[in-house]
Amino acid sequence: MPKQSDRFTVRFLGAVAGENEELRLHEAAQKALKFPSSTSHDMAGQSDSDTVPLKSRKPEDTAFKQQRLPAWQPILTPKWVIITFTLVGLIFVPLGIVLKIQSDAIVEYSLQYDGEGTPESLADCQILDPNEASAHPPCTVTFDITREMKAPIYVYYQLDNFYQLMGNVLSEAELSDCDPLRTINVAGEARVLSPCGLIANSFFNDWYVLAPPPTGPANLTLDVEGIAWESDVDRRFAQPDGFLAEPNLAGADCDALLGTPPGQAVAATYTPPGETAGPLPPTPQPWCVFYPEPDKFFYLYQRYPFFPNLAVEGVTNEHFIVWMRTAGLPTFRKLYGKIDQDLPAGTQLSFAVHPGFEVVSFSGRKHLVVSTVSWFGGANSFLGISYVVVGSMCLFLAALFGIKQATCPRKLGDTRYLGWKEQ
Repeated sequence: MPKQSDRFTVRFLGAVAGENEELRLHEAAQKALKFPSSTSHDMAGQSDSDTVPLKSRKPEDTAFKQQRLPAWQPILTPKWVIITFTLVGLIFVPLGIVLKIQSDAIVEYSLQYDGEGTPESLADCQILDPNEASAHPPCTVTFDITREMKAPIYVYYQLDNFYQLMGNVLSEAELSDCDPLRTINVAGEARVLSPCGLIANSFFNDWYVLAPPPTGPANLTLDVEGIAWESDVDRRFAQPDGFLAEPNLAGADCDALLGTPPGQAVAATYTPPGETAGPLPPTPQPWCVFYPEPDKFFYLYQRYPFFPNLAVEGVTNEHFIVWMRTAGLPTFRKLYGKIDQDLPAGTQLSFAVHPGFEVVSFSGRKHLVVSTVSWFGGANSFLGISYVVVGSMCLFLAALFGIKQATCPRKLGDTRYLGWKEQ
């Protein structure tokens, strides 16, 4: 019977033999790399001098790739630290004061008109079911302007506790990227949503019209053009190929007007943007539109039939384009329009709100906001306060270090010895 030491020796020799076999296979693989396209006969007749050397992975011997570029390495002596803190403080404190003054000069009013906490006076603006949009009458939201507002005055809608998710306006070849909202069931048939995706099909479809003000300037205009990025309007969004639209002021048959097969063209209305304020969309004009393959696709105007101008503009509607610029936080504002007239103090600014976006299911809230802006944007007191706080801390540290250096300075070493690598 073999001893335990003998069994260990056999096991050790077997392991060594296995390592040698792996080494032999590795050397064979290295040789195969040297002769990538030769036969075994050709390889036998070649010498080591004819082999193709392996490409080196060593970076080139240049100052950039070998990290020998000259660099400035400042030595933070007490003098330079005190000077740096002082300069930062002297710049930040006045800048923060200016930003705070500019922020306080901005006039902003916000009213919540839907969701938990809505005032009782605006309870008729709340919507519990998106299907109510067709029958829900418009409600009125009125702002009492107590401070003069200089033009331009921007009108925003604000959503709380809403997370914009994934979704894009895509071609038919890219529909796989639209999951989980790619198709919709219409009368028992699955139709492809155009546009598809969650963002496009969670479009904020409340809309607002300026009501005639009881007090203040007459003939106010809510301008809804130019609210989206120019690059988005010009390059990112376009109606499908084959789309047709023409005004139909004479009341002609739409199929005859557009030259489409019978029953394919659709009568629509279009309100030119920038019309004078009124309780309802002013002077809508009759139009005829045609969308290709209506039996296969379900278009945006069909998804939101009560939102104005979608039949004619489709995905080029600027409110839709603004919505597609997704927000990074659950509470966000998006621009709806602007007023290019000054509003004196004492004005009552009223909007007819046509609700269509339900927020109860996700405990959300809707606000209507009117605000002026300054040269650095909207109201933001935090930015100015932050600059003042940081600048004040820098001045305090500069004074503290200055007192310490004046009362009990620390002897510094000779900084010339820091360049020992150059010698």
